[in-house]
Amino acid sequence: MKTSINICGVEFEIKLVEPNTRQDNRMGRCDTKYGLINIDKSMPEPVQELTLLHETIHAISDMSSLHLSENQVSVLANEINRLMKFRTL
Repeated sequence: MKTSINICGVEFEIKLVEPNTRQDNRMGRCDTKYGLINIDKSMPEPVQELTLLHETIHAISDMSSLHLSENQVSVLANEINRLMKFRTL
């Protein structure tokens, strides 16, 4: 089964890849040219989810010409992830 998400009107395929297929040792990678997000499948599921959010923000930034820095993407991903997991009493 193919997993995909729509980002800014473009369908992105999400692939869980073996860590040894990555030569840059990154946790994930977004390729807006080919509509592809690769995630290291050896990571725990919560880390994979955060990485997907991080790569999604990269795609939004790239396709919307926001020019967010890596630090800005990381802060947004971490805070949105934290907010999504927030439980009210």
